[in-house]
Amino acid sequence: MSKSIKLWSALILFFLITGGCNKEVTPEPDYNTQFLRATVTKPFKMNAKTWYRISPTTPAPVPGMPGQLSFANVPGGGAGTATQMGNVGTWFNQLAYSSNGQQPPAGTIAAPLLDAHNYPVLYPGAPLPLIQPNDFAPLAIIINWLQLPAEVNGHVVWSVLYNHRGDAVFLSTTTASTAVVESETRINFCGEGIFVGGRGKFENATGTYHFSGFFNPRDANDAGYSIDGSITH
Repeated sequence: MSKSIKLWSALILFFLITGGCNKEVTPEPDYNTQFLRATVTKPFKMNAKTWYRISPTTPAPVPGMPGQLSFANVPGGGAGTATQMGNVGTWFNQLAYSSNGQQPPAGTIAAPLLDAHNYPVLYPGAPLPLIQPNDFAPLAIIINWLQLPAEVNGHVVWSVLYNHRGDAVFLSTTTASTAVVESETRINFCGEGIFVGGRGKFENATGTYHFSGFFNPRDANDAGYSIDGSITH
């Protein structure tokens, strides 16, 4: 082989070996940050038409509320619309109290929503507002679907909002809900709460809200509540 051919062969081999070192190397994606979704805080509002039921309890002192006796759980459900969610379903559970352990309530405190589907039907044909057969059968399905917790970091989950996509928000309270009798057919209530996570895009949601609502003591299918606050997710 001539010297010129050997030289060209050596040069070609050199560039083949070293050429890759001069290429721009595409860095591997940083999987710790590339797919990290920034959190945002937005207003959150919800309005729902609801129904409620009564599950009597043995009168007992209400923790942190001297002179008040609980007398019944007030679970229920309904449907409405919510910011960032569209049409939503909702379920809730509260423990009603008064100074004498009887109706009308002076207010309510949060009770675990997880318990509501286990409350008994007292007897066949019991009148409203007592729990009717199958009232809370759909709640059992929702609990399983959303893997609903009884509490989150020590905060009782008293209500859930959810849509058909599997987005859900868990609600807890930070105050008792005070009740005010407006008329024989309307009792208003209000209080403060916090968002304690959820499912779907609300998996780690936080934030605060004010809630208010009403119920008709003469019609267990006439009630509603609303939420106005801000949520970070």
